[in-house]
Amino acid sequence: MPTDTFFYKLTIVCYRLIVVKQKINSSKNLDEHEKIDFQQ
Repeated sequence: MPTDTFFYKLTIVCYRLIVVKQKINSSKNLDEHEKIDFQQ
């Protein structure tokens, strides 16, 4: 796998993790302890 492909995929994974983290933080159904547990 070429290095540019590797870094592209790594960037996409990081972006998706950021999106998931934002969704967890904005969720009204989770309390603060659950949010912290999901993010660790």
